[in-house]
Amino acid sequence: LNEDVPAADQAPWQTFFANSGAEANECAIKLARAYARRRVEAEGGDGEAAPRVIVTVKKSFHGRTLATLAATAQPAKQELFQPLPDGFTPTPQNDIAALEALFEAQGDSICAVMLEPIQGESGVHPCSPEFMEAVRRLTAERRALMICDEVQCGIYRTGKPFGFQNYDVVPDIVSIAKGVASGFPCGMCAARGEVAAAFKPGDHGSTFGGSNLAVAAAEATLSEIQKESLAANAIEVGAYLREQLSALPQVTEVRGMGLMLAADLAEDGKGAPDVVLDGLSAGLLLNATGAHTLRFLPPLVCSRADVDALIEKLGGIL
Repeated sequence: LNEDVPAADQAPWQTFFANSGAEANECAIKLARAYARRRVEAEGGDGEAAPRVIVTVKKSFHGRTLATLAATAQPAKQELFQPLPDGFTPTPQNDIAALEALFEAQGDSICAVMLEPIQGESGVHPCSPEFMEAVRRLTAERRALMICDEVQCGIYRTGKPFGFQNYDVVPDIVSIAKGVASGFPCGMCAARGEVAAAFKPGDHGSTFGGSNLAVAAAEATLSEIQKESLAANAIEVGAYLREQLSALPQVTEVRGMGLMLAADLAEDGKGAPDVVLDGLSAGLLLNATGAHTLRFLPPLVCSRADVDALIEKLGGIL
């Protein structure tokens, strides 16, 4: 961190190693509740009455375990697995008034806000700077925690180490996975030191978390990203990809950051799932997150030549 970052944000963090993004988010959820209880007890209060509610954002995605699915504010994904654990309350993305009203009504029961700086699974929807600042302000006022789920938008996907670094905020807990170990199962939950200290020996664990091979894979991945200047590549090639996608027929909107983009297609044209199927025949591995939305998460080594090859084939399909 540079000298412009407040001293409180430069204090050491600690990391718990897991095997996936869902496990990293489970750790974050448990840690937020443990921290609230330890804080209340340290102040002489009743730990049983500590804040327990975690606010999440509608259309979010945090994993497929029961707890992370409960945090995932998409009813269609939850219905099959009811009853789910309680203790989660959704709020609309980028609606500051709704968030403030929620804190006004339930602030004493809220222990954390958990969000993706850029929602991925829903179709690449970035949080606004104003919304991120409101989350940071309200959690600080209520002594709650801000949790950033960086499983998809982290590890230089946007050109920054983490998605939240595109905003003027620093969270209390960050969950990490996907790109951190080049495909080897590895997840991490990183937290400010005083927050991480809420876990005592035996409070949390993982049979295979933090294995030598997983940590070696993560170290090798992060070292290679630095050596090959892939952060700068994500920004440069991402901007080129965005420009080229915007010029395609049927594309009505392109959004995202770096090499995390989505393209919305005209509703009266070919549907996104059909484009995915046609893409397979053309040698393209595409992804549809909705009836008219294509999501693009190419490797960080993606080049302009790769983009040109994509655009030529995708343009023909559209």
